[in-house]
Amino acid sequence: MVWRAKRRSLLKRLSSVALLGPMSIAAAKAGKVPKPDQSERLQVHLPERIKTGQPFSLQIVVPKLNCVGEETRWVELWLDEKYLGRWELTGLAHATTLSITLSLDCSATLRVRDFYGRVLIKRLRVG
Repeated sequence: MVWRAKRRSLLKRLSSVALLGPMSIAAAKAGKVPKPDQSERLQVHLPERIKTGQPFSLQIVVPKLNCVGEETRWVELWLDEKYLGRWELTGLAHATTLSITLSLDCSATLRVRDFYGRVLIKRLRVG
């Protein structure tokens, strides 16, 4: 019973660090994640109409990154429960645009998540 209690308390203490993702050891020790400005947010640009089976361009605008040295930041893309990929960015002093071409057969929910924990959800309607 004592072992379980120690393990549980250890997991509680480490969970905040483990869920932060890849980051510098200095920031992990401090227990803080650098927060972006509220004006800096993820943006997704889509066409107004998405036709069934037709390729379309999806653009994700990532605001400037506050990277120190060789630190990396990342952006993940999900379509419903399907993981489409993760793009790692490093040392960018300005906004970056990722351009991805997709083709859908039915409507889906797009989720874009970044290192800072920002999540952008868009409903893609195919018709």
